[in-house]
Amino acid sequence: MDTAHGTNFDQIAHLLGVLALLLLAARVAGHAVARIGLPSVLGELCLGMALGSGLVLIRPDEAMVWQFLGELGVLLLLFGVGLETRLGELRKVGRQSSQVAVIGIMLPVLFGIAASSAFGIVKTFTAHLFLGAALTATSVGLTARVLRDLGQSHSKEAKIILGAAVIDDILGLVLLALVTGLAKANSVENIGFLSIILLFAKALAFLVLAIYLGKHLLPRLFRWTAGILGQGAVLTTGLAICLAYSWAAHQFGLAPAVGAFFAGLMIQPETYAPIRAPSEGLLESHLESMGLVFVPLFFVLTGMRVDLSALANGTTLLFTLTLVLVAVIGKVIAGVGAGAGARKLMVGVGMVPRGEVGLIFAALGAGIEVNGSPLLPPAAFASVVTAVAATSVVAPVWLGYLLRRQPKTEGGV
Repeated sequence: MDTAHGTNFDQIAHLLGVLALLLLAARVAGHAVARIGLPSVLGELCLGMALGSGLVLIRPDEAMVWQFLGELGVLLLLFGVGLETRLGELRKVGRQSSQVAVIGIMLPVLFGIAASSAFGIVKTFTAHLFLGAALTATSVGLTARVLRDLGQSHSKEAKIILGAAVIDDILGLVLLALVTGLAKANSVENIGFLSIILLFAKALAFLVLAIYLGKHLLPRLFRWTAGILGQGAVLTTGLAICLAYSWAAHQFGLAPAVGAFFAGLMIQPETYAPIRAPSEGLLESHLESMGLVFVPLFFVLTGMRVDLSALANGTTLLFTLTLVLVAVIGKVIAGVGAGAGARKLMVGVGMVPRGEVGLIFAALGAGIEVNGSPLLPPAAFASVVTAVAATSVVAPVWLGYLLRRQPKTEGGV
């Protein structure tokens, strides 16, 4: 066997060994943290931080492989979120949820930009905007889990929170699309007004095309593949659509994750109902097993990219604490949008936990290069990831305290 051939097998064997370790360790870490009432993503992030600071597991020549696996995890995650978001339920979301969502998007962005500008961790306006945008999206899954565990799943406040969380997730992903486009255009300071208009037009064109295809083409595609593929047609076709939408989003200058989300949003149960066997579950149930493998891997890999030594710097640590503060305050104030007849503080605190979308923002920001440097340098990346993780700890503790001290009263604060 020649040397090159042997080297390739050595690399493959190393990848397999590291993958086996990370997959198992990620599940153990996530499960351990979930058992003490915290989101499993915290365990996966902390595991990644520990591995990244103490061990050299990933070789430089393997970076592309791990980047692909992490990106696949992101796509499956956002595809699943889209699949679980029912368009009919979104149409029923009331004025209160919409108001909470809009306020909860605007304030964290503005506060984040102000904090970023004050500390000078990043230099360009696009980077300030990207950093502020990373603080926007509430974690739908984490919020639902906290409310269920506290016995509040059917309360009025829970309905407002969950409706607002879905809306601001969508608004956050649209914002991600626009901000990513600006970053790839080499920042807003360096492009003209017509270029910005073109960027918005491309983003709008993708959304219109995604919705049009979702309504008119995807049901036919599912029926056509069912006649050819037989068993497994729903899962195979669904994954192909997810990847195709992700590719198309990239071609339009948007993040592939945005395409994956809209693919899921367009594939409603009625889209493939005519070809689904009575004993066959929904597409998201088939996708769940794949998500259990690849999604935790993304969070571990994200944690491994965090430079903990950057947080040892006094300025960076103060900046991180400031981000946590503005991330919490921005969502708590958004609770005023709940209006009369709802416990506004509970709604605001329920919107505090960030999660998957915020980490996706951070990972993308660290991966986009502007003039040869990452849009979010190591210090900014570490600060954002830490702030996102901190909000996921603050919210369950605070909500539990509120519910013990504050009885359910109409019009309460």
